[in-house]
Amino acid sequence: MAMPDSPIPLPMIAGISQSLEKLAISNQSVATATLTAAIVSARGKPTSIKEVLEIAHDINFAMYPARNYGNYKEWEKTKDQRLAKIYD
Repeated sequence: MAMPDSPIPLPMIAGISQSLEKLAISNQSVATATLTAAIVSARGKPTSIKEVLEIAHDINFAMYPARNYGNYKEWEKTKDQRLAKIYD
């Protein structure tokens, strides 16, 4: 039995797919930012932008590994120490 043609044009399907991918990346960014903010707030002391970005970077790679990228491979070498760090 043959499948009927979709009433949705093929270019539109591609656009929907791209939009869903952007939405997924956006949701990952929100989760990373929320956890970063929680850690920084819990510290209760001034935190530099550099420290905030390092925390966000660690959270992002820990939650969403990017195994095919050089940045991730470099981060992975010190992953255990970075994730064990206590931010007081």
